[in-house]
Amino acid sequence: MDAETAYLFRHALLRDAAYQLQLPVARASLHALACDILLGLFWPEPDPFELDENGTIQIPPGIPAFSILSELAGHADLAAGTHARFRELRVPLIGHAASAAGRGFDLPEARRLWARLAGLPGVRGELAAYACQRTGAMTEAAAEYPEAAIQLRRAIRLARDNPERNRIKRAVEAASLNLLGRVQSRLGDPDGARRLWQESIGIASEIGHRKGLLVSTANMLFEAGQRRDTDITIDDVKALIGQADQLPEPTLTSQLRLMLAKLLARSGRLAEAEHEIELGMQGARETGDERLECSALLQKYTLLPGRKTADLERALGIARRIGDRSSELVCLRNLALVALDEGRHEDALKLSRENIETCREIGDPVGYSHSLHNLSRVLSECGTDAEIISVHEEAIDVARRVSDHDNLIANLCNFGQFHWERGRSAEAERLFLEALDLSQQVGDEYCSGAVSGNLAILHIERGRPRPAETLLAEAIRTASRFRETAMHRLWTRWDAARMAQLGQWDAAREQWESVSANAGDPRERTSEERAWAAIKAAAAAQAHRLDWPMPPSTS
Repeated sequence: MDAETAYLFRHALLRDAAYQLQLPVARASLHALACDILLGLFWPEPDPFELDENGTIQIPPGIPAFSILSELAGHADLAAGTHARFRELRVPLIGHAASAAGRGFDLPEARRLWARLAGLPGVRGELAAYACQRTGAMTEAAAEYPEAAIQLRRAIRLARDNPERNRIKRAVEAASLNLLGRVQSRLGDPDGARRLWQESIGIASEIGHRKGLLVSTANMLFEAGQRRDTDITIDDVKALIGQADQLPEPTLTSQLRLMLAKLLARSGRLAEAEHEIELGMQGARETGDERLECSALLQKYTLLPGRKTADLERALGIARRIGDRSSELVCLRNLALVALDEGRHEDALKLSRENIETCREIGDPVGYSHSLHNLSRVLSECGTDAEIISVHEEAIDVARRVSDHDNLIANLCNFGQFHWERGRSAEAERLFLEALDLSQQVGDEYCSGAVSGNLAILHIERGRPRPAETLLAEAIRTASRFRETAMHRLWTRWDAARMAQLGQWDAAREQWESVSANAGDPRERTSEERAWAAIKAAAAAQAHRLDWPMPPSTS
């Protein structure tokens, strides 16, 4: 073959044409030959693909790299149609390739291979159940929750159908119930999720599977923390971390540290929260768990002051590289808010609407609730009143249905603010009171402080300073605890306005001048101007000579 001909044959289309012209039997023989050559070079005696007593796969020593396993699995599968030897050989090759893809966080490829293994005619019993369980896990990572639920229910059915329900099958069943609990939580069914985790915990306890027991307990606690269940405590999670350290389970320990960080942040213990996030990220990097590293970066961005867009962009890069759609959507929602803060309203609107459409397509009601909340915030800056009302009403309805307390409180507050700005004070007060009641019910101190401050401002602007006193004291205390300097500055200014309305002019001036001017945020400046207007109105009503210097940002 001359050089020109050799070059042409290397062209992908020519190679494909030559391949397709072969008869099916000849093609299968070519794949069998390729598989035998690769086996001889890299894995002369492939290890069987079997589950241990805890229903997990142990990595055999000397296993080839994923790229080789993927080639072996593909050739064996295509040779199996006409070569009986490869019908048996493809099971361990596809299984090990699927497992390696998951370890390498190539989640879409892992999902494809696990689904293929689950569908092979010779795969039955606990191995079939395990393949379905892993397919469901990879589908959950793609944020396709209804499809993940189908796969996991099939895994549970396969684990239960076999009359010989040994320890391995029970362990696979417990793991599948645990994963299905996570999926049901994302589908907005927290009670159903809790029941599944309790069932998983029962099986794990019965068979003495400590890790399974710990994982299901951790998920149940995490769900309680997400729903702001006041029964969940920081000490509960610390106790679980101690148990995980004893196993040892470094990945689980890192996951629990991120859970603990969220609880600490909600309690205002931000320095401790930051320390736990750093430990969680360090553990994720040491174990090579890119999905966990992505979660740590997102928590660092969303929970801690001084957030950096670079952390968010790094998390997005990881999520896209490994195919973690759930984390990708969280990143994009936050980037929409970054665009909003930077005044890029069209970009913010586009990202928010794309998130909503994606959540609809993949069946993610909790993600849909988050995306609606983002859209409501964007529309408040660039939408019509009709659009804002429609989105707020839907966002509140969806957040209630899926028990998404965070977004329900935020949407009630934002919708209250919308009505307030349009002179509908009674409707605004109703929404603020509902948000305050809910935040107190679920023990959300941060939200309770923020809502208290907004409700206090409403009272002051309606000429009712006395009910605002306790509310502002709570808001100022919360802002200090959570290191929210802008909010602390804001509530303090309004406390000066409250004192002015009560005729306490010396105290009002001292309170106003106790805080520095704002850093130039237009929204903070607007609120500060309103507080100053309330002070001037009080001075006029009381015939008081206002001899304070004008604040720098409003002069």
